[in-house]
Amino acid sequence: MNKRRKRILIGVIGIAVMVWLSLWGMDARAGFGDFNDYDSGGYGGGYSSDYGSGGDSWYDYDGSSGGGSSVAVIVVFVVIVLAIYETRQRAKFRSPGTATGSSVQRRNGKLPDRTEEISRIIRERDPMFTAPDFLSFAKQVYMDIQMAWERRDLTPVRGVLHQNLYQQTQRQIQKKIEDGIVNHLERISVNTAYLTAYRRDKAYEYLTLYMAASMIDYQVKEATGEIILGNKTTRWNMYYKMTFMRSKDMKTGSPEEKERGFVCPNCGAPLKGTSFGKCEYCDSVVTTGIYSWVLCDFGVVKDDTVDEGIQLS
Repeated sequence: MNKRRKRILIGVIGIAVMVWLSLWGMDARAGFGDFNDYDSGGYGGGYSSDYGSGGDSWYDYDGSSGGGSSVAVIVVFVVIVLAIYETRQRAKFRSPGTATGSSVQRRNGKLPDRTEEISRIIRERDPMFTAPDFLSFAKQVYMDIQMAWERRDLTPVRGVLHQNLYQQTQRQIQKKIEDGIVNHLERISVNTAYLTAYRRDKAYEYLTLYMAASMIDYQVKEATGEIILGNKTTRWNMYYKMTFMRSKDMKTGSPEEKERGFVCPNCGAPLKGTSFGKCEYCDSVVTTGIYSWVLCDFGVVKDDTVDEGIQLS
């Protein structure tokens, strides 16, 4: 099979798979949601967006998995095999590019600490940037979104979520509400956080941090309070990869500007959470990364998580 035909076949099968997924109600797998499979592996749950890492965001809570025919399973398998083959073929001819960090498969569930190097690179263009301040901000975002996930209300964190991520997460929260399921997250603590990857292109810069946290994680039926997943005593260790983005021309505000709080950069009005991330006074969209750091990706670090390193356009 030549490359052209192979690509056509992948595209056709991919479309078929997307149609099949939509018919079986698996749209929630595209965004944030549950990750904890509550087994003995030690990976925690709560608010997460690791797209290909499993979890319980689309299976039935009575223990049965989402439906589908054997034909669909075969189609998915074929897509995966062809995609892997295509990736390996491209890798043979890929140029080194400008990446200064490694791009390897991690085998220890941990990503390298590049805080000093990344800070130096950012401060060349943004002298007010400091890693401690950014990490403090990111930790607070993490705690806030875990609380929002438990309460099934993203309003308090609307200003720090990229619009696409917000919409994906909102769909999963709506599914929780419809199913009458509440995910309780208790005694959350952040144990480690540092900068691990940085990427800059013509329009945006992306800053990724590694975070190790722990929590009590269990799910209950809203109507009865019955625990259906997890328990109130097991403490789960979690290893996260959080990516924030902003316009590459954006600079860190002064202490005085920070004290004024989160305001619309277009009209200066105080910002409140809305379903579309717009200023209610001038309709400017303020959660796309154009004005300040917003969370655009949030995944769980596993043994095969890729180290993206440092990439400068």
